[in-house]
Amino acid sequence: MKHGVLKAAAIAVLCLFINQTLATEKTTYKHNDNGFNASVEAPNTSNKIQTGRSLGGKIRKGPGIQHMQIGSSFFDNPIKIIANTGILFNGYNWFEIIYAGNIKGYQWGGIMCSDNTKINGIFQKCAQRENSLNPSASAYMAFAIAHDGTFGHAVAKTKKQAESLAMQYCRSSSCKIKHVTTAKCHAYAMANNNSQWFGASNTKMAASNFAMGYCMNGGNACRLEYSQCH
Repeated sequence: MKHGVLKAAAIAVLCLFINQTLATEKTTYKHNDNGFNASVEAPNTSNKIQTGRSLGGKIRKGPGIQHMQIGSSFFDNPIKIIANTGILFNGYNWFEIIYAGNIKGYQWGGIMCSDNTKINGIFQKCAQRENSLNPSASAYMAFAIAHDGTFGHAVAKTKKQAESLAMQYCRSSSCKIKHVTTAKCHAYAMANNNSQWFGASNTKMAASNFAMGYCMNGGNACRLEYSQCH
């Protein structure tokens, strides 16, 4: 009888140890998801609700592009960031958010920014975003895109000059100016449905990630067509 009690106690201690280990241990897996690696780690629940902004793209029912779209967001829409899910996709985590007043959903951190302080797993702090036009900038960059994806890209001292040169380089009757920025780097991604997506930031990698992030949330089978810094 005494032996049975000791054995039961030992099993209980072992189970407690296993549960504590599983609660803190990082679990990682990889799968092919549009050509990008994804992983899951223990969710970070230490973050309090923070405000931020969506930089556009789809809002989904769950944390991943395999989940159904339940809404969409436009560039610079205010959001509340509830939780970091710990699910990593192409360099950034998925976050649970509140958007459009009181609707809950999930958005990829690569197309979000956080106010005040940068949250781990998110693209950047909102105050550091460089996507908007700055009238005192030293250079403008512009993309002109045709219906079939043919494009022209130009850098110039003025917005008008950059747009004019981009149209010349595009060389198609269907070309239109689609994106202009004063950021240091500019990128263009295209989905298999010919939808076009753009990114701008202070590094080529960030601009490219931005463009691909928009594309993967709004399209599929995305490819990076072009990126340049001035």
